[in-house]
Amino acid sequence: MDNGWISQRTNRQFKALVTVMLDWRLTLSLITGVVMIALHPALAVIGFNLVFNAFDLLGYRNVLQSDLYSILNEAGGAELPSYRIMQFLFQAALLAVIYFMFGWTITLCAELLHWCGFQDLLYYKVGGYKMPGTWTWLTWTPLGIIKGNVTDSELKWQIAAGFLVCAVIYLTL
Repeated sequence: MDNGWISQRTNRQFKALVTVMLDWRLTLSLITGVVMIALHPALAVIGFNLVFNAFDLLGYRNVLQSDLYSILNEAGGAELPSYRIMQFLFQAALLAVIYFMFGWTITLCAELLHWCGFQDLLYYKVGGYKMPGTWTWLTWTPLGIIKGNVTDSELKWQIAAGFLVCAVIYLTL
């Protein structure tokens, strides 16, 4: 590989990272999430989703701007398994931190909200993206498992139910 290409690519990625970090919503989300995790177990549940969301916004934006994404997209498969592996490992590491700080009930609640689609909603809200109307990829959430695609309003109800279940878990265990 030519060093000029590497330098050029690294320069583009660095500029993209600086641009993203200058986005006040992402920076505020990351700082708020870390502070929430540090302050209180109940706040750590939301803080986990905010920090994981910041990783996802940075990571996926970087993937979208990569040369490999362009090549795979042209070939008809834009999914990058390596990003999904990094995303999973970051999520697992963050859950481990929550577990060692607060125990299994808070960890369960943090992951439950993620499973209900809370982080995906945060991705659109914090990232400043328009809501898709139909969430075709949320087939791994409770409603998605039952019915497939999830609408915006169904997602919000599912998240509200997730918060309610987390409150019951937190108050009873």
